[in-house]
Amino acid sequence: MTKSRWEQYKEKNGVTPLDALNPKTKKASKELSENRYNICLVCPELINLTKQCKQCGCIMSVKTKIQNAACPLKKWEEVNRLDAQNSATIFINMPSYKDPEIWDTVDHFISNAKFPERVYFGITVQDNDIEFNISEALKRKNVLIDSLKPGTIIGCQPARKNSHKFYNKQDYYLNMDSHMRAVQNWDTLIIKDFEDLELKKGKSVMTGYVNSYDVDKDGRSILNKETPWIFYMSEQNVLTFKNNGILQMCPKHSDHVEPVLSPYISGHFFFARGKYVERVKFVEEITFIEEELFMAVRFFTAGYNIYIPSNTYVFHRYGRPNRELIWDDFPEKFYPASEASKNFSINVLENNIIDEEKGLFSERTLEEFETYASITFKTRELGTNIINGNEPSYIK
Repeated sequence: MTKSRWEQYKEKNGVTPLDALNPKTKKASKELSENRYNICLVCPELINLTKQCKQCGCIMSVKTKIQNAACPLKKWEEVNRLDAQNSATIFINMPSYKDPEIWDTVDHFISNAKFPERVYFGITVQDNDIEFNISEALKRKNVLIDSLKPGTIIGCQPARKNSHKFYNKQDYYLNMDSHMRAVQNWDTLIIKDFEDLELKKGKSVMTGYVNSYDVDKDGRSILNKETPWIFYMSEQNVLTFKNNGILQMCPKHSDHVEPVLSPYISGHFFFARGKYVERVKFVEEITFIEEELFMAVRFFTAGYNIYIPSNTYVFHRYGRPNRELIWDDFPEKFYPASEASKNFSINVLENNIIDEEKGLFSERTLEEFETYASITFKTRELGTNIINGNEPSYIK
């Protein structure tokens, strides 16, 4: 699809002239607008008489005050990046099903944030004690919750979509599970690395199966700070894909010291700008195991790069004893929904269904993803790169 001139203009400049007239347009801080303007004052592209830019035609005393504005020559990138680190907000989307660790997880992320007042939670919890969870949410700042009876929502993406209703234009978006832990100052560390990544690689999503943690007999968290993990496919993963068209991947340790490209997105950890997730929406027809590949293809075809970071910000508890599972509690609901989800995913991926709401985007093609990931959906063929966990080839 050919972009309009205004769409192309906004892509280069972050805003259009109409944004300056919109009272809902987010304003930049005084410090950021002044730093931008000082850069413009010494730029040869500035028309001194009118203080307009020759490149974009904007009056710079106005444009520099708009938060999402960008310099078409990319001269503001460093000051924008520093501002993002110093004032950014993070929205955490957290679905939960009968998880006794949920409030320990929330508290751990709050207590380990450098700026806890800038961290916001949107939670969908399914648990028998509805009132208890509502009361726990009310004890904490910036926590919004939908407390539901178990079985009200079936599947990960529907629950994530439900939690997304609490999103309120925060700058960044962290999708995670309710049994996780965080390093000290995780919020500033992850924003810094994300901004550095985008400065070098362009629009991106950070993801991965993160390092694990456990809980000792006294309830203390034991964090396993090992080398980063990447994705690969076991023999069983390969057979499952060839037999039923659903691709799953496993984690293995890696010694990478820089972010590496990924063909896959983890459901329990992905981090991006909030506006990226607003664009690449959760799809309620996708319920469980197919969501990670499905998200990867949607973000990729929407033009975003997918990277596994080399640093650790969060931890996930993979083996939880005595956990209660929705497919055990409601098999009559879960398995039909799961089967419908698999068929939905296979249809989109094998038939190249372009649909920005529930299918693929058109910034990149499905064929480009297949080349990138070394996979062919229609014939269910896999290359050695995706099986062995080799880094995909970069595609613009």
